[in-house]
Amino acid sequence: MNPFDFGDDIHIASHTDQSFYADNGYFVAENLFTAAECNAINTRAERHANADFAVAHHLHKDDPAFLALLRFPRVVSLLESLRPQTLIGLGVQMLFKKTGTPYAAQSWSPHQDNSYVQNPNNLYITTNLFLTDADPDNGGMYLYPGSHKAGLLAYVPAISYREAPGTQPGNTITDIPSEYNRIELHARQGDLLVMNGCLIHGSYPNKSSTRSRPLLSCNYLPAGEEFLPGRNAKREAVDLHSGVATGQVHKSRNPMTWSTK
Repeated sequence: MNPFDFGDDIHIASHTDQSFYADNGYFVAENLFTAAECNAINTRAERHANADFAVAHHLHKDDPAFLALLRFPRVVSLLESLRPQTLIGLGVQMLFKKTGTPYAAQSWSPHQDNSYVQNPNNLYITTNLFLTDADPDNGGMYLYPGSHKAGLLAYVPAISYREAPGTQPGNTITDIPSEYNRIELHARQGDLLVMNGCLIHGSYPNKSSTRSRPLLSCNYLPAGEEFLPGRNAKREAVDLHSGVATGQVHKSRNPMTWSTK
């Protein structure tokens, strides 16, 4: 029995939503999940946390409930209507930023998620579900709208999986084009942030003593597109509909040179 029995409703993006996503490289579906659904997801995810509440990777492989979330029609229908395409899933991870733990202070430097996946067509998609309210005080995110149009930029590699507490993860972009301006994202519980993999973004440390910032991240790619598995992420194509998933793993690179996420 799936503990996340949230129904099979769908969510279709409007033409306005499509245009906003194309222009800005991100879209926020407000209140896509209820408070009860978010609380249930967070409680389940904490079962997979280690003592330090570091990031938990590939939850969809460890727990069928999170595989169901990766395939959740409400989300998949939104993604496939924002930019019409048939998608595959690549992974599920949880970032807890739980107060009082070593990783509460984790802050991501400006980076592009596609720097880890290396999709040559820049079609990688990340979704971030805010399981509580999030703002700069409790570790919220910042974005550079429109920066996805610059493509994959040069970066300084950084350990981005269970890095030492106090160090900053994120393949850091040191030369952000001046035409893109940074904004702070103020998200509410249940909001879903959809980002193009080339959107420059990062996050703040959680300085709150009372408010954690749990965030569930799911990752997608159009069927047939290439991607790097990653030594830690261990990405594999996951069918979201019926039939067999089609995703092409890069085979031309030495696994020892794969990104550290």
